[in-house]
Amino acid sequence: MTSSSIPNNKGFQRKLRAGQQVIVTDKMRALAKTYFVLSNRGTNYRYIGPAGEYQKWYYIRHKERKNASSRQWVQENYEYNRQRCKRKGQIFRFLEKIKALQTVVGDGEIKCSVCGNADIRVLTVNHLNGDGKKDRDGRVCRTYRMILDGRPTIDLDVRCQNCNILHEYDLGRRVLPENWEALWLNLKS
Repeated sequence: MTSSSIPNNKGFQRKLRAGQQVIVTDKMRALAKTYFVLSNRGTNYRYIGPAGEYQKWYYIRHKERKNASSRQWVQENYEYNRQRCKRKGQIFRFLEKIKALQTVVGDGEIKCSVCGNADIRVLTVNHLNGDGKKDRDGRVCRTYRMILDGRPTIDLDVRCQNCNILHEYDLGRRVLPENWEALWLNLKS
């Protein structure tokens, strides 16, 4: 068996992708068998391996059974699991947003740098140069992740959605018709 392929449970060789490593090797499986010995009564197995690593070696020894039971649970509880993962994702992304905004602000309070609005629901990162599209790449949370991964924050500040849009109008990235004020007054009356 080569180091770039591993057998799956049907005997076929599965290629590893670049950067992947074999998680459970044959040597580890053999060690797992020696770490579990029959008890004195001969009815149960007990663990005698390295201290503090019982879960790891138990997983290695019973990997197929644990994975099968996990797959079965997910299939039987599909809707519950879907909702649970959705909630966990929302919480994770919200906390990621707060940490990124705190990184941009520094030691100060998280609030809009223009109007002072501190409602976290409307606060976002503003690119002072107007070049946020290259950071965003379709998803705002990617910008937050880049900030947490060490992106420089010199050209960023925190603004509410309204001040962020007005900033785009000031930069000329968004434009209204020349007679927008007259149109607005006609609609109001």
